Amino acid sequence: MGIPQNVRLYVDFAPWQLAYRLYICADIDGRPALGTLTFTELREGKQFPHETARFSEIEAQGLVDSFWQSGIRASQGKQSEGVNGAQGRHLEDMRAIVFSKLNITAPGA
Repeated sequence: MGIPQNVRLYVDFAPWQLAYRLYICADIDGRPALGTLTFTELREGKQFPHETARFSEIEAQGLVDSFWQSGIRASQGKQSEGVNGAQGRHLEDMRAIVFSKLNITAPGA
C-alpha cells in the first residue's frame, strides 16, 4: 500500500447512535481509501513509539470545521475578534438610538 495523499477528515453526528463519527479518508495510489485504527499494547513506563496520526494544519482545520458543522463548539475559548467587534459596534448603535429617542446626552459626549 502506498503513502496516503490528500488526507481528509470528516465528522458527522448520528442521532440514532447518539454519537459523532470520525472518517479519515485519503487517496492511495490514486484510489480513494478509508483509514482504520489499530491498537498496539504499550509497555509500562515506555514512551509512545509513534503518533496515532499526523495531520497538516489544513487537515486539522478541516477536522475542526467538520466538528463545527456537526454542532460541536469548544467548551472553553474566546470568540473571534470579528464577532466581538461586531457586538461592540451593535451595542454602540443601540446606545445611540436609546439616547436619541430619550432625548438625553450620552455619557462622555
